[in-house]
Amino acid sequence: MRYLLNIIIVYLSFSSIAFGQADTDSLFAKGNEAYKNKQFFDAIELYSVIIEHHENVSAEVYYNLGNAYYKTGDFSRAILNYERALLLNPSDEDIQFNLAKAKTYLVDKIEVIPDFFVKTWFKKILIFFDSNLWAILALLFFNLSITGILIYNFTKSVAFRKLSFILSILFLFFSVFALSFAFKTRNYIEESNSAIVLEPTVRVKSSPDLESNDMFIIHEGLKVDVIREIGTWSEIRLSDGKQGWMQSENFEKI
Repeated sequence: MRYLLNIIIVYLSFSSIAFGQADTDSLFAKGNEAYKNKQFFDAIELYSVIIEHHENVSAEVYYNLGNAYYKTGDFSRAILNYERALLLNPSDEDIQFNLAKAKTYLVDKIEVIPDFFVKTWFKKILIFFDSNLWAILALLFFNLSITGILIYNFTKSVAFRKLSFILSILFLFFSVFALSFAFKTRNYIEESNSAIVLEPTVRVKSSPDLESNDMFIIHEGLKVDVIREIGTWSEIRLSDGKQGWMQSENFEKI
């Protein structure tokens, strides 16, 4: 009886996943059709439903949503969704191109302070593959390591035993390396503190208080880093190093 119950639970779980995927595909197709017919606000609504009600949304959904916002002239939300798509698929040239194109409409032209070269290299390696691909590589290298151990145990050739032992250790190292990057890439996406300003004009304050002094003014579409949050206020940092406080309702996190 318990065995039958487990089968039913597994079946219902897979059915729910399949139904959810079918629902997502249907909404995505309808969104694409609306976009094709230049019904951009309808496309935005359909893509938004996918994002609101489904987990593990693909980069393609965010990319298409960004395109729809771009067509309506809402460049700040276009940038927001292009950034989200790029976070999931950092090597996609179409996303990079459209994001750069949308940024040409920004009021603020902030000079970016380059990161230390070691940090830049590490970030490039980290986002070279998505977390799923890093996990697949980890599994592949682990299987190769196990294969090397089996060859070591069953072969009689001394040369093959030495070679298989060395390779099994090497593949095990690669497996651990790839697995660690799978977790780091996932954390990089889930714990992103970057945000996009959505209000036309925002006065950044010296402290989390409306009566405090204005530090500088920023405009919609600008990307900021959120350092910390206190109540309805957030301390933010610009790419040129400037810092200040703004109300959290004025931006949306990537």
